[in-house]
Amino acid sequence: MNEKIKQLLAQAHLEVENIKDTNKIAEKFAELIIKECLKEINDMIVDESEQLYPNNKQTTEYVNERLMDAHDNIVDLFGIE
Repeated sequence: MNEKIKQLLAQAHLEVENIKDTNKIAEKFAELIIKECLKEINDMIVDESEQLYPNNKQTTEYVNERLMDAHDNIVDLFGIE
């Protein structure tokens, strides 16, 4: 199992009070995975100072808009803030 997944599973166990409630642990684990994915998407958004295509600002803006759309779709799909 991937080390990051092991870390998130351990974190889920720590954050759920009743460690015998496997449904709550699974829910927390899924939430933590989704939050990690959202963080990765946010980290991909390009700052204007580091343009993807220096000669075409519109392309960079388009890429950022699509990344934010993906972020928002994931939040809506899973109800995660």
